[in-house]
Amino acid sequence: MLGDAEKSWSKVLILLNEFTDQDINADERAQELRKRCFKLEGVSAGVELESLRLSDLTRLLSLQNQMLQEQLSQERRNRKQLEREFEKMGREDFGRLVEPFLTKGMFQRHAKR
Repeated sequence: MLGDAEKSWSKVLILLNEFTDQDINADERAQELRKRCFKLEGVSAGVELESLRLSDLTRLLSLQNQMLQEQLSQERRNRKQLEREFEKMGREDFGRLVEPFLTKGMFQRHAKR
């Protein structure tokens, strides 16, 4: 986009030089300037459309970033909650927590694996 602007500026400078050149017929100069102005208007319209497209894309990426930030915050909250629950379980009698899994039937069933 910057390259397009530089090219356009270069063309404007060339037109300015031609416009101020005394050796060129005024009618030819005016007609040529109209043609070039028309072309530059097309370039300008194209740059404006590209700018609008990039603005829309930037807004979409910003919204996506905001959603991902919110999702990350939620995941962090969930992780902290799970850590608190795990710490709470660790404070309880561990033997009492695993006792149901150590019954003869459960132990044999899992020992086969």
